[in-house]
Amino acid sequence: MKLEQLHHFSEAVKYKSISVAAEENFISQPSFSASITKLEKELGVTLLRRTSRGVTPTEAGQVVLEKTEIIFNTIEEMIQEVSGHEQKGVVQLSSIVLFYNHLLPRIIMKLKEAGQVFTLDATTAESSQIIHNVLTGIDNIGIIIHDDEMLSNELEYVPLFSDRYLLYVGPESSFWDAESIRMEDVLKLPYIAYREEFQKDKAVWTEALGKDVIPNITFRTDNLELLKRMIAEGDYVAFFPEFMSQDDFYLRHDLIRAIPIADRKLEIEVGYIYNRKYKLSRIDKIFMEMMEQTIDELSEKKQQP
Repeated sequence: MKLEQLHHFSEAVKYKSISVAAEENFISQPSFSASITKLEKELGVTLLRRTSRGVTPTEAGQVVLEKTEIIFNTIEEMIQEVSGHEQKGVVQLSSIVLFYNHLLPRIIMKLKEAGQVFTLDATTAESSQIIHNVLTGIDNIGIIIHDDEMLSNELEYVPLFSDRYLLYVGPESSFWDAESIRMEDVLKLPYIAYREEFQKDKAVWTEALGKDVIPNITFRTDNLELLKRMIAEGDYVAFFPEFMSQDDFYLRHDLIRAIPIADRKLEIEVGYIYNRKYKLSRIDKIFMEMMEQTIDELSEKKQQP
């Protein structure tokens, strides 16, 4: 199996056509198709449903597609980390998980395009732990959900964007075709909680829902991939922020829908913090500037019709 074969397969799914994908990649259609066919033979499964209307992934193809995305993301991360060791400067950062998963890679790519090479030492945590990390000097920068009560006078907070929570549902949900859903209906549905969500004094972002709101939690996990797969394949639901998950794989492939809550706004603000006691390095400042620039560009793009 070659990376080239995986790329050709993912491109065919992206364009829903082998001929279009071949043209976009400047490869002859027979060669492009043969590459995917060879991959199918090596794996012993059919990856694409081929019809007169184009191609779509089979169930096995969907699994390979998800793993392919992980592989290429990992390769890109590896390139960034290895190249960074040749330069001076380390950005130590902790972030809420959805920012880390969906927005941080875009910021890294922007820095790469600008020719800025560095080492990124990044972890995920809840906002409360991130604030602790920055206060104690474990991390230089933290990406958090804003909460005035938790912020210390030692910290500088810079807002990045506002977001709102939507409800993720799968095809098996009775609300799959709904335009919106009321909170009283949400509370009756089987809910999957992520990490410390809805536990007392934990997961600051649950404040957006109101302290009186406790969903029907049937499962708790720290694995986002498992969480979304269970929603896609069953009647489970969960809240996700709209802006931070706009390019989610499951949303893009119509495996999950995001439904607004009709009777609550569920708004939050996300920003970054740093400790005034510690001097920021040159690379820290460059990273923060690129982070703000990237978020502004994404916000403008989202507002376009």
